[in-house]
Amino acid sequence: MILLGLGTNKGNKLANLQEVLSQLNSRGVEVLRQAPIFETEPWGKKNQDSFLNTVIEVKYEGTPQELLQTILQIEQLMGRVREYKWGPRIIDIDILEFNRETIESPGLTIPHPHYPERVFVLAPMAELEPDWVPTNGTMTVTELLATLDSTQASKLVEVN
Repeated sequence: MILLGLGTNKGNKLANLQEVLSQLNSRGVEVLRQAPIFETEPWGKKNQDSFLNTVIEVKYEGTPQELLQTILQIEQLMGRVREYKWGPRIIDIDILEFNRETIESPGLTIPHPHYPERVFVLAPMAELEPDWVPTNGTMTVTELLATLDSTQASKLVEVN
């Protein structure tokens, strides 16, 4: 199973997420399922607009590195500028899981190292695949979500 995390907090956020789905499909990354979209507070740098986040399952025949290149092209096409860590972004696409592979290289780490700690990933993922156990993990995403700070979870708003 290949899972991608999507996030946006600039411009027309819903349109940004729809554009990503269209761009992925047009580049051979077939979107199979999408979790509900959640409005979430910023993580890391707090003084910015709220985010819309979701998780999607995709089908892709290439390598994780090729998928990363496709994702970076889409982010650039959509106008992503990496000004500073955790800053505002028109789109952020993360490879969360890639067929249970483990990769640690200078530009790519799979599974995404921090997603089991982030409510903005776990909440939509738990809706999509509640019994998923992250690669190298021992708890389901639903169980992980229950362990997080309840004040984070209480600030989630489902958009659709």
